[in-house]
Amino acid sequence: PRYLGVAAVVAVSFARIHLANLINFGVVPLLFARAEDYGRIEQGDEVVIQLNGLAEAITLRNETRGTTCVLNHHLGPREIAVVKAGGVLNLVTRDS
Repeated sequence: PRYLGVAAVVAVSFARIHLANLINFGVVPLLFARAEDYGRIEQGDEVVIQLNGLAEAITLRNETRGTTCVLNHHLGPREIAVVKAGGVLNLVTRDS
């Protein structure tokens, strides 16, 4: 997914293996803080995600509809390091 230009995936929940694969490829997995916000985004909407260095306050702004919602992540320090490095391969080769 990272090689196709995907930088983040936003969902209501993730399967354990899918979550691990996203992290290992350097894609940021984000969750809606409120599940009902999922229904406020339609196909074709232009959205902007402000990661703020993966801090607590991550916002998704729907430019098409003029709305915002809060996103969360449950990444630990090691997982954040992997994502920031662009994936586990980049992290391993950088540390070698």
